[in-house]
Amino acid sequence: MYPRVIIHLQKLQENAARLVGFLAEKGIQTVAVTKVFGADPRILKAYYDGGIRHFADARIQNLARISPAYGSRMLLRIPMQSELQQVITHADISLQSDIHTIRKLNEEAKRQDKTHQILLMIDLGDLREGVYERGEMREMAKEIASLSHIDWIGTGTNLTCYGGVLPTKENLTQLLETTRWLREETGLSLPVISAGNSSSLYLTEEEGWPEGLNQLRIGEALALGTEAAYGRPFLHLHTDCFELEAEIVESRVKPSMPIGTIGKNAFGETPVFEDKGDRLRAIVAVGRQDADAADLVLQSPCMQILGASSDHMILDAGSCANAQLVEVGKTLRFWMNYRAVLRAFTSEYVDRYYEEPNDERTN
Repeated sequence: MYPRVIIHLQKLQENAARLVGFLAEKGIQTVAVTKVFGADPRILKAYYDGGIRHFADARIQNLARISPAYGSRMLLRIPMQSELQQVITHADISLQSDIHTIRKLNEEAKRQDKTHQILLMIDLGDLREGVYERGEMREMAKEIASLSHIDWIGTGTNLTCYGGVLPTKENLTQLLETTRWLREETGLSLPVISAGNSSSLYLTEEEGWPEGLNQLRIGEALALGTEAAYGRPFLHLHTDCFELEAEIVESRVKPSMPIGTIGKNAFGETPVFEDKGDRLRAIVAVGRQDADAADLVLQSPCMQILGASSDHMILDAGSCANAQLVEVGKTLRFWMNYRAVLRAFTSEYVDRYYEEPNDERTN
């Protein structure tokens, strides 16, 4: 069925192997973030076969899909108090920033007779989650250290996701120094310093990566082969692990300008059009409910994406010398960025097609 995501498992496995090896040489543990593909079981296995032994996701439903046999499971989103039972059941580690939630987490861990590991998140200026003032850190640290079923293993930070603040040697050194201060305050070893996500990767290629920063939580680079600070290909990783394929449902010559008074479209936007005369146009059966047109790149250079409604995408194919390329029933492929992959895997209307090693294709 179409639309479908074509998933190149061998390339994903190779990305995992290359990145795990590269970061291990620098003393950095790779935690694979699985939310972009909804913790798909076959992609998880490709990552595992590539050497990944630590997994993370923002949704507890996705963590529940990850077998404990694959390794540790980390909850990325600071948890809701309403889901703490599931957190203790399905996550070995969680990121935390609120002392009230940590207290309740300790109670739930005690109830389940488990010890739960946490990383205390430090806000370095991106202004999403994390403790900001040292005075609050000191008070939290004293209490966390006393909790019977919480194993406080280190600190973490998150950058770029909200405020767009880039990781730098200066702000990551601040994380390192804050962790050393917390060690002195508590007497705890706090061995893990989780220095962000794929946006921190570009610094690992430079001299002077702050020694002691020993974990990165990587989603985009593993799945799409790019670091997230500047969107550049990283470490010769594969950047073509996912493709979207959609079927043409209409193909005919039409005017390039709508006829009539232009108002708002279905999404409350007032569209603007360029008059190019009559053009060959195609409609493919994929829309904004599946992927945003701005997040897709057509692999056919003679075509242009004009726009999309919820369920239809309109293409200009007037520059195609061969009209057979856009016959009804044929399919077209698109390259996908991070947002496109995330939305496609979230949509129940997008099928999945796995391309196995040695070009053995199975549904």
